[in-house]
Order: sequence, then structure tokens, then C-alpha cells
Amino acid sequence: MDYFVLKSVCMPSDWMRAICCSVPTEKALGMVTANDMRCVCDVPCYTSALRDGWAVRSSDNGQTRTAAAWSVENGRSHAQLEIGQAIWVNTGGTVPQGADAVIASRNSMDLQKIQSCVVPGDNIEQQGSDWKRGEVIVPAGTRVGAREMALLFEAGVKRVCATLNAELLRKTSFNVLCKPALSVRADKLELELILSNLLKNALEASNEVSHPVVIIEAFPCADQVVVRVENSGKVLSEEDFHRLKTPLLSSKATGLGLGVTIASALAEANGGQIQFKARPEGGLIAVVTLLSAASLPENASRTPTDISRKEF
Repeated sequence: MDYFVLKSVCMPSDWMRAICCSVPTEKALGMVTANDMRCVCDVPCYTSALRDGWAVRSSDNGQTRTAAAWSVENGRSHAQLEIGQAIWVNTGGTVPQGADAVIASRNSMDLQKIQSCVVPGDNIEQQGSDWKRGEVIVPAGTRVGAREMALLFEAGVKRVCATLNAELLRKTSFNVLCKPALSVRADKLELELILSNLLKNALEASNEVSHPVVIIEAFPCADQVVVRVENSGKVLSEEDFHRLKTPLLSSKATGLGLGVTIASALAEANGGQIQFKARPEGGLIAVVTLLSAASLPENASRTPTDISRKEF
């Protein structure tokens, strides 16, 4: 296990990372990019012909060209075009290596056309002319709309690291109370997943009321560190509260009902646990208890302490 320090932080800078999540590109609409999104390949990914015609070398202008015995199939690359050769390509087809122009023609039998003079770049679209691999296409902090979705798909981006809807973040009041230099012995990635799930749930639930509030608090308690996430929201019925803790049951239209179950399992795997308590005025309190890094030697047992009778 690694040491993970819960520092005194200010919302939204440091804690915002825990609200970030990686989602498939098709589900990123309305979210806000957490990182710069870069093109994963050149766009277009190959040099293509803009017209039907003959791919040639401009350096062969004034010399006799001969038609090659082979033609280019769309989407496939071929050997380099030899000096003095001309090769037929269709619109959108790959321009063979060595060719730097296409002589537009309607008929592949019109061999007179191949003797025409050309300028480099005639009737071709260069590889990477729209976007180069590694180029930023959607900067961090950008709300993903229809235009951004189109860019991400075109650039081959499969997943987006993003935060929740920017509108939710803007109208929610955050209050963070965290004692400095608190550390727990836990797997860093798993701890981030726990916090991410609880913070996202709190943010979404709080926005069911007109004045959404999320309170995050971390403090020591004996040999443990307690992280308390409280949110405003609607008053939960017994059925709502039962659904919260039951796998495969979700109050969200698109939810799977697994988030809390996974977070609880991760907390237990790291020697802690998660408890939930409904707020009488509406909303929920989630309490995560983890073993303090200073409380146990590296190889000690991580059996969670019973906190069922403690009030936080």
C-alpha cells in the first residue's frame, strides 16, 4: 500500500480532480474537459486525391509520362510512384508516395491528360492538413458541445477525461474543511475512485434543490481518518435509502446502481468502510473511515474498526 496525503485544499482546484472521470467520447456531451484533448492521429490520416485523375510528379513536367499498369484502391497504400509514371486514383483515394499532384480527368482511358503540367499540391489533400497527431483539439476547461464531439470523433479520441456538467459546478456552493497533513494507508487509485464516486453523487443529488450545497470534511479520529461528504437534496424515503445501498438499483435514469457498491468494496479492501445517513432536512451524509498511515506498521492487519455507535 502507498501513503496518500489528504492535504488542506480549496475547492475547486485540488478536490476537483476527484470529480473528474474518464468517459467514452459519446457520453461526454455537456461535460467539461479536465485535460487538453489531443489528436491521436493525423487528420486526414493519409494524403488523398480531391478529384478522379492521374497521380503524378510535378518534377516530370515537360517529360513524357507513361501510365502505370496498376491503380490505387481507396484506403490502401502502394509502392512509390516511379519517375515518369502516372497512376489513376479515385476521389478520396490514397495518393501514392512520390506523387505530389493529381491531374483531374473523367476517363481513365484518356492517356493524353497525363502529359499535362501541374503545380505541387494540385487536387490533393495532404496528410495532417486539418490536425497533426498530438495537436490540442479541445483545450482543458472546454464544455463539450456538438462541435467538440465532432472534433473528438474525427481525431480518433475514444475516451475523455472530464468533470461533470459545468452548470452544476457553477451553481453549487462548496464548503471544504480539511485538517492539514492527514494521511491514510491506502491504494492511491482506489482512494481516488472512492472520493470521485461520492463527490459526483453528492454534486448530482444536491442539484435537485434550488440552493445546492456540498460539504467536504476530513479529520482524524483515534487511529483513523474520517472523510465526510454531505450534500443538500430531496428528503429521502426509506425506499430511496434502501435503493442507495442495494446493488443494481439506481435512482438515476442512466445509472447502473453499482457506484456505491464498488466504492464500499474498495473502502473495505483498504481496511475501512463507508456509512450513509439521511439528513432530516434533505440530502445525504456519506462517512468514509480509513486507517491512519501513522497508526499501523506496513504489514499490520487492516481490519476496520466498528464505528457504528460513533456520531460524526
